Amino acid sequence: FSVAAKDRHLQGMLWTGSDGQQSFKTSQVLQFGSRIGPSYGQRGGDLLSHAFRLEMGRWEAKVAEQADDGDPVAARLSPQPLRDWLAERQAMGERQATCTFQTQYIDDATVITLSRLRMVKGLLVYWRMAEGVGFKVAETKTQAGRSVTLLGMDMHLEQGVVVLPPSKRRLYLEWLQRAIDAKFIEVTEFRSLMGTINFGMLVLPGYRNRLSRAYRLLHSSRPLESRGGLIGRSMTQAVKEDFTVLRGAIEAAPGITVMDCLELLEPTDEGCNGATDACRNEVGAHSGMGGWCKRTGKYWEYKLSNEQVRKLPIHVTK
Repeated sequence: FSVAAKDRHLQGMLWTGSDGQQSFKTSQVLQFGSRIGPSYGQRGGDLLSHAFRLEMGRWEAKVAEQADDGDPVAARLSPQPLRDWLAERQAMGERQATCTFQTQYIDDATVITLSRLRMVKGLLVYWRMAEGVGFKVAETKTQAGRSVTLLGMDMHLEQGVVVLPPSKRRLYLEWLQRAIDAKFIEVTEFRSLMGTINFGMLVLPGYRNRLSRAYRLLHSSRPLESRGGLIGRSMTQAVKEDFTVLRGAIEAAPGITVMDCLELLEPTDEGCNGATDACRNEVGAHSGMGGWCKRTGKYWEYKLSNEQVRKLPIHVTK
């Protein structure tokens, strides 16, 4: 877990271009939980997602043409009622008029499709693009079906349940115990621990406040301490108590129901209630507003421009 100060120059990223040429870039802040490494990864993922949507869009257009020409397989894959529905959603935004949803968070990619054939096509398209730009696909981690592992979580889509995989549960338990037993923690390990545990909060609703004191300790304005060539923080009893509570909760966590009231997504005449939200990031990540209308069952999305991000405070967009 620890990295000696004299060895930090070894932290870096190996880039492989589409021509097979490799280059190595070093940084002191590439460990996960910091900013630069995940930012590079996310931008690469966003680029792949955009290219994937364009490629699948071209393929869907060809399928529609073949369906019009009487091809029986294409007609089953893209029947007229489906195309009518997509045309209706086109007015709400191009990304909503699609039979395939794809997103990627750093190095974890997900494709959700209507039909198994689209799933196979999406998988082949993504593999071809990723390998074409020098990204190696982890074939042993590739999964297809109604259950997937994403962001360190086992997501059982048909049951609507998210649980921690055994390997992640063991990692969280052992790492938290290591921090509980420690008197001192190196700052790079501390950042990585907090970034990792933050993902686990998905299956622990109501426990996120137990990270507050740890974050305050990590980002304290007090100077960092030095022990044996390592730079870090002395663990406080309060943080250890929070980690002990989190460890017990993770050990007992059965998982969390993602959506236990599917009927709430059905259109209803009970007023025009719905939900809206907004996010605002001055650098890098997506900024926008969105909402869902209970009466129609439709949702909308609006991406904020750079100028709007600068001028509109988050409480205004919300």
